[in-house]
Amino acid sequence: MNAFSKAKTAGHLMLQRISHNDNTQIDYPTQSVFDRPESRGENGWGIVIDRHELSSAFHILEHIRKITTSNFRENWIGILASHYGKADSTLGQTTGGLDGHYYYAMNKKDGIIIAIDSKSPYFTKQLETQAAGEAVDDVSTTTLQTWSDVTYLSWYEECTKTSTPLENLQHVIQSHITNPDTISVITEILEEEKITCPPNGLPIDINDSKGYGAALLGTPNGKGIGWLLTQHKKQLGNPKIVSVEIFHSFQVGFHDCNEDTGELIKGRENMGGVEDRRRYLNLDFTIQCG
Repeated sequence: MNAFSKAKTAGHLMLQRISHNDNTQIDYPTQSVFDRPESRGENGWGIVIDRHELSSAFHILEHIRKITTSNFRENWIGILASHYGKADSTLGQTTGGLDGHYYYAMNKKDGIIIAIDSKSPYFTKQLETQAAGEAVDDVSTTTLQTWSDVTYLSWYEECTKTSTPLENLQHVIQSHITNPDTISVITEILEEEKITCPPNGLPIDINDSKGYGAALLGTPNGKGIGWLLTQHKKQLGNPKIVSVEIFHSFQVGFHDCNEDTGELIKGRENMGGVEDRRRYLNLDFTIQCG
């Protein structure tokens, strides 16, 4: 089974989980035990607000401007969530080493989460145990490790600061995708549609007849979004995925754009000598909550 077929099967299963809204039914998905932002600190996560993470929003500015024209300085926030492993007291450590991170740009006013860079502690543990020739355990459901849980808690914290409803979530964007399995699925879809670089993006209904939407949801970059919606159903108002859009973007630096408007500063169109300005692949999942 190739990457597309595997992702399509996984995506259809995820769509079934998302569709279950009756918590009295046996097939209702298990809900996350993490519902307090404080859980992050209790489980080794350090949270830093860093405006430079907004550069990811500038990277995909053309697409963002299709969604919102809101002021970047007022409405966007950059978040660094970094996980530190257990300290080794025999080495005199008070904190363990960095073994995972999730970086975001968020706009609660317009309901946008941009996933910038992600590496789960579980993935790090997988690599270490495989290198040691040991068996890999399943990801724990009682320790805070997954992208979906940390993302939800960060969204929750930002929304509650201004009494913004959690159900305001409308877009979850995976930017600058590097996962080879996800890229393989996207490439197959674009080749099938005879498109190399969609100038205005390629929007796809999540339940399209060709299974493209399901396949994108079933990729490593899509499944985290599926779990976010599946395991926090009540808080997010039984959310659904409406569509997903494939789009390209160009490389840009934080200081190449106006911090208020996000607009590219004139004369900085060719940043860093990048030859192919649209080499980056991104996915935008449109969400309907409530």
